[in-house]
Amino acid sequence: RAGQPYFVSVGQDPDHPGRYAFFISPSALNSQSIEFFYQADLRTLRVSGENNADKQGTVTISGTTVTGTGTNFKSYHKGCLLRLGWDAARPATGWNGDNPPDDEVVVKSVDSPTQLTLVSAPTGTYSGASYYLTDPVDVPKPFENAIYRAIELQLSQAYDLGRDLGALYTAYNKAFMQAAENDRMFWGEQVGTMHGNWQPVLLTSV
Repeated sequence: RAGQPYFVSVGQDPDHPGRYAFFISPSALNSQSIEFFYQADLRTLRVSGENNADKQGTVTISGTTVTGTGTNFKSYHKGCLLRLGWDAARPATGWNGDNPPDDEVVVKSVDSPTQLTLVSAPTGTYSGASYYLTDPVDVPKPFENAIYRAIELQLSQAYDLGRDLGALYTAYNKAFMQAAENDRMFWGEQVGTMHGNWQPVLLTSV
């Protein structure tokens, strides 16, 4: 049945782990604007890529199916980024390391300790490749320096590195203010894609 939508609900998007979608009823006959307020919680950061379960063994990928050898994938890896190395002889490092990932793809589901399903297929070919799994952390470009300065300050406090904490705090505060001044978060219309019997809905930030 289609007509004027009277009921709106927000739920997990089954095709995009960690994302949400609008459900409307009845289905809309035409494109419509819906104004709404919402509050979203950030994903809890748990997977750093440093634990054995995040990187042990190797992976071979066919389409969106990942088959692991010597792996120990966990249920909490769902929604993580699978960062792929070139091969087993050159383990993937962080982006600033000696061997940055060749590609990264979001994990759609964890099917077993040795199998994953990805949201999309990677662009390259991977057989017996190294990898590591991490939580996705999306930091807008203007905030990167503030994040680095905050980490620098926290590490210096925690490990007593002999740095001038006053100077580090001043550097962090300056970087934070610059980030705030350059914040250009999107504030306008976005299109939300619905699946199955869902209908395309124009979402308007308010």
